[in-house]
Amino acid sequence: MNYLNDLVQALVPVIGLAVNVLIQLISLKSIPKISLLKTIVIGFFFGFASILSIGWNNPYVLIANSIAYIFLGYCYFSFLGLVDYARRTVMLRQLEKVETGLSLEEISVRCGAGEMASLRLKRLLTKGHITLQDNRYYMRKQTLVIVAKVVTLMKLLVVGKKSEFVK
Repeated sequence: MNYLNDLVQALVPVIGLAVNVLIQLISLKSIPKISLLKTIVIGFFFGFASILSIGWNNPYVLIANSIAYIFLGYCYFSFLGLVDYARRTVMLRQLEKVETGLSLEEISVRCGAGEMASLRLKRLLTKGHITLQDNRYYMRKQTLVIVAKVVTLMKLLVVGKKSEFVK
């Protein structure tokens, strides 16, 4: 019986992360016009509450589980940030290839992001990485393109291909 309790206590941070992801996804799908960041925060706090409710009997285990959960939550947050960053780098690589610029429709088709494309483009416009002229987007700064090329090179070295979307 003690073995089962120890196993459950060891899995508490993972259970908290599962609650975090589940609540985050439910919030994202069910609350209209909520930002991704807000759903991440909501999920994180629900996950943290779940580990507090499971592991409250031993303060040392609770502290260890809390620290492990915070690290797992940070990893999940970083993973979601990478997905967002990957979309922007794909857009920048597409814009770099075409000297005549791309329209919002062309970017959406090439990047497959739909509504997400317009949000990423607004961010890139605000940061000054791209410019909009005559309803077409053009490269302005090369900084992120260089970063995108380094990331592509690292993917090529580690994974063996330039993109996970190309077979």
